[in-house]
Amino acid sequence: LSGIVGIVAAGGTLVGLSLIKLLQFSVFLNVNLAVFNLLPILPLDGGKIVMGLLRKIYQPLRRLEMPLTVGGWVLLAGLMLYATALDLARVAHGMLGTS
Repeated sequence: LSGIVGIVAAGGTLVGLSLIKLLQFSVFLNVNLAVFNLLPILPLDGGKIVMGLLRKIYQPLRRLEMPLTVGGWVLLAGLMLYATALDLARVAHGMLGTS
C-alpha cells in the first residue's frame, strides 16, 4: 500500500535507469489504478456498477445511495491518509537510516 509520496519516490528512482523500466512502472501503475477503480466502494466505478445493478433489483435502495457514497468517500480519504502516513514514515526512516 502506497500513496502519492511512495509513488513519486518509486518513480523517481526509475527515472534515471532506463526508458524500459520507466515504461514498465507506468504500465504497472495504470493497471493498479484500473483494478482499484473497480472495487465495489460507492464513489468508485465498481461501486456505481454494483449500486446500479442493485437498484434494478430493488428500487428503494436509491435512498441508501447518498449515505453509502459519503461513507465510501470517508473510507477512501482515511485510506489515503493512512497510506500517506506510511509513506512519510518510510521516507523518514530511510533518511534516519542513511545519516
